[in-house]
Amino acid sequence: MDSCLRREVLNSLSCDLAGNAVFLCERLFAEKPTEENALLLARCYCRNRQEYRAYHVLKDGGPLKVLSPECRLLLAQCCIKLGHLPEAEEVLLKKYRSSREAPLGPVENYLVGRIHRLTSRPESAKEYCARALELDPFLWVAFEELCRLGASGETSKIVQNMACIAEIENEVQSLHINTPASAMETPTPQNHIGSPLMNAPNRISEGTPGFQNFANDQDRYDGSPRTPTSMTSPAPRCFQHMEHSIGMDSSMEMQVLHVPPTNKKKNTPVDSDVPIRRSARIAALSSRKGRASSTRRQSEATAPPSSNRSMSGQPRNHRYGGSVPEREHDSSAKSRMMDDGTKAALRLLTFLGEGYRLLSMYRCKDAIQVFTSRLPTNQYCTGWVLCQVAKAHAESVDYHSAQKSFENARLVDPQRLEDMDVYSTVLWQLGELDKLSHLADAAVSLERLAPETWCIVGNVHSKNTDPDSAIKAFQRAMQLDPDRPYTYTLCGHEYFALEDFERAQQCFRKAINKDGRHYKAWYGAGLVHYRQEKYESAQAQFRRAISINNASSVLKCQLGMTLAKLSKNDGALLQLQQAINSDRKNIIAWLEKAKVLQNMERHQEALEVLQGALVIEHRDPCLHFQTGIAYKNLGKKNEAVKHYFHALDLKPSAADQNFIRTAIEKINVEDDCQDTEL
Repeated sequence: MDSCLRREVLNSLSCDLAGNAVFLCERLFAEKPTEENALLLARCYCRNRQEYRAYHVLKDGGPLKVLSPECRLLLAQCCIKLGHLPEAEEVLLKKYRSSREAPLGPVENYLVGRIHRLTSRPESAKEYCARALELDPFLWVAFEELCRLGASGETSKIVQNMACIAEIENEVQSLHINTPASAMETPTPQNHIGSPLMNAPNRISEGTPGFQNFANDQDRYDGSPRTPTSMTSPAPRCFQHMEHSIGMDSSMEMQVLHVPPTNKKKNTPVDSDVPIRRSARIAALSSRKGRASSTRRQSEATAPPSSNRSMSGQPRNHRYGGSVPEREHDSSAKSRMMDDGTKAALRLLTFLGEGYRLLSMYRCKDAIQVFTSRLPTNQYCTGWVLCQVAKAHAESVDYHSAQKSFENARLVDPQRLEDMDVYSTVLWQLGELDKLSHLADAAVSLERLAPETWCIVGNVHSKNTDPDSAIKAFQRAMQLDPDRPYTYTLCGHEYFALEDFERAQQCFRKAINKDGRHYKAWYGAGLVHYRQEKYESAQAQFRRAISINNASSVLKCQLGMTLAKLSKNDGALLQLQQAINSDRKNIIAWLEKAKVLQNMERHQEALEVLQGALVIEHRDPCLHFQTGIAYKNLGKKNEAVKHYFHALDLKPSAADQNFIRTAIEKINVEDDCQDTEL
């Protein structure tokens, strides 16, 4: 009966009948309460989204206080999901472990690193995640953790090691730290025709960002400098290559190599019939044993576990730890025998990792270059890659390009919810309320219990000037996933809009506690202090944000404005000029620099700055109004009146129109509009 029940449980799991698997496995565990059956029952509970039951089954199922590596791993994962982080760390490192057991495997190292990140121990978290990737270069989640931790040195070394294994180190070396200025421009993909998505009318918006959207970003800033017009991405190659449908046909297999093959010495040839595993132990087996192991898989579901098999009946994998000798953990990945498929997969992960690493360092132009020029067409045409490109554009405050990339991602993967909260913020910035509402409806219909869904709904309410409903939606997203710092930041901006600065500051602090590198939360905290006229504290917050994202024009602009309030005019001019250099379309930086020069009575220089800004954006009423003030300070009242009327012609708000008319009437009153602004 035991073997029959076990076989049917496994069949139910393979058919995704979690409820049936739970029922049958409970009968099996009642009949034979062994650790093997406890592990299987716990897995059934996890598949049925009942981690709390799996936790108690595993915790109470070790009477000898020594669990197998697989049991410990699943128990630790349940502890993490339930928020029992100290207990999860104890399970992985101390509790239930044998004194003669081998060191941690890659998955265990990753889980310990993740626990350390969540408990604000970034340095040790980096060490554990780096160790996990040394043992298993395909453990992508560990690489993501390192990028979240800002471990640029570790991630750069890992990418170089993967490139060395895949024999493309020369190709990757050109993408690293010393990227020439000429390589900073976005490459233009080769043009092709025949894509049904490219021919779809009115599906992808055109145009470049305008100043009006950027000028209104300050209270809900998303982060980085706007990219010049040349950064606007052309049509992605994936849509130009798809001849028949979104799904790729057999002729569009992975084409990772974009350079001629190198003449490097190859590894020892291996029989192609033998499956090559990443585990050094399994790779060391003879080809004869490898063939034999492949024929035995058919009977593993009913075969009793042996000494070298896991409690689930599967061969022990080095990922679980505890089953691989210690000397084998120290063997480098380069020395392992790999077939061409493994090398091709490593080449792909190398370029994906390099692009993701650059994006985590906020080197958005370089990241876009890697994704658009180094990936094969069928990999570029995936929701994940297109969303990374879109986020790079959004970080560069190039919202129109970000919108186009997100729309392309939704065409390729319409059921994707990951990163759609960022897409909703992009639509919020562009004022696309109809598209934002449509996105919210689609998200709710897909999954009501996803935190991204409620972030999107919150942005809809925010754009409809209903901050109370927006806050409720963001709070719902926090309940669904309390570890997402972006949700706290969005909620903090809503409290900031209501001038509830205390609660806004609480939200920003919670976001910082969740992720110390979340610079948007540091920026929000600085805005609160700036509005409260606590300029010294605001200066510290903005400097902290800039230390994380040094490419941000808006952060530098805001720091310059804060220094100006502290009467540190030289430092303010330096920061504002750096903001202009980072993004010449940041009109606010031009305006603030002109105001600082006017306060220093350097009116001619202020006029020159404003004239330079008018060359970039000549349809902004604030620019013309400030230019009129500059002419008035220089005694050129006719020119001043001319620019005042030009500002009126651009139809500002009713309050601003009254203010401009008052300034025209008092044109002969000295210094009346010296420190005023629209």
